[in-house]
Amino acid sequence: VDDTSNVAFNYYANETDALANENPLDTNYTYSTDSDLIFVRTTSNITACHIIYEFILNVNPLPIANQPDDLIACDDDFDGLLEFDLTQQDASILGGQNPLNYSVSYFNNVPDAVNNLSPLDDNYFAFDSEVIFARVENNTTGCYSITQFSVVIHPLPVIDIEDQVICLDNFPLVVSANTNNAGDQYLWSTGETSTEIEITEIGTYWVTVTTEFGCEDTRVFNVSESEAATIESTEIIDFSDPNNITVTISGIGDYLYQLDDGEPQESNVFENVAMGYHTVTIIDLNGCAEVTREVLVIDIPKHLTPNNDGQFDTWHIVGVETLPGTVIHIFDRYGKLLKILRHDTPGWDGTFNGHKLPASDYWFVADVRRGSQSFQVKGHFAIRR
Repeated sequence: VDDTSNVAFNYYANETDALANENPLDTNYTYSTDSDLIFVRTTSNITACHIIYEFILNVNPLPIANQPDDLIACDDDFDGLLEFDLTQQDASILGGQNPLNYSVSYFNNVPDAVNNLSPLDDNYFAFDSEVIFARVENNTTGCYSITQFSVVIHPLPVIDIEDQVICLDNFPLVVSANTNNAGDQYLWSTGETSTEIEITEIGTYWVTVTTEFGCEDTRVFNVSESEAATIESTEIIDFSDPNNITVTISGIGDYLYQLDDGEPQESNVFENVAMGYHTVTIIDLNGCAEVTREVLVIDIPKHLTPNNDGQFDTWHIVGVETLPGTVIHIFDRYGKLLKILRHDTPGWDGTFNGHKLPASDYWFVADVRRGSQSFQVKGHFAIRR
């Protein structure tokens, strides 16, 4: 390479100025045509000798990068991402330019487009509102231009319908596909075009919702039947230890059994149930109405603690108020009669003739009457002080 450190370069619009070393051109030169004739004078800073020669400044035109319409499509799976064939934009970007002479490539940002780095694949997964930059390059000269467009992915309508159940005691079944978007349109398998329909028969149904942008989705759902349970019986063995409740029901539904506020269970048997009043609830898993029944577990308390704390301060058969005609005799361990209780009298407070009896075991004989049935129950309980 020749050493040009001691050579001065000056440029001129014509040979006359170059010979005379007059009217040099500014180094930031604005060309007049795409083939200007330029004269250059090279002068040695040591000998002052010079040479003049000419050259043509050829300026290649930039390609035209027309801005295309945005890529617009409907989402396919509710994630806001969609695959696009970017080459479908080529023709719009090139306009009338020959695609054999120009290349179109696509980028995520301007720096990559300018430097022709990391071009996107033709089949590209874009997100909604993403901006894509297109580079048009002349295959011969390498000159390029850049344009851009956006990606618009319209969402699918959201149809919130699962399989449904018709409750036989609550016709008709109302099913709604309402998206709360005013521009959406509805078409049901029944031919109706409202946001909701009434269904009276089991079967398979569908609804198609179309948005104002033409995006549509279809939901297929099944309608089956169910009903609230009928409690046929509740079996309780009174005066047993432990106390159990067995519930017998009928109905076509799928049911759970619940005692009071306990955890619902699949079994129809409740074990180790405390004496007293309880509520049995039958829950239909298909959503039909719950049914309840109050049951009473009649039993003998094992003790009384007459300390006025509100718990076991008196002793009586639990539920005796439902057993008219029942009479209970209470004795001490020597057989002395201490108290006679009837079905409608308060419980015994552990006293005799106004005196508190000591902590000990006491005995009872209960002549129980339940409707037309009568039987005798014997046992003992304790006073705890």
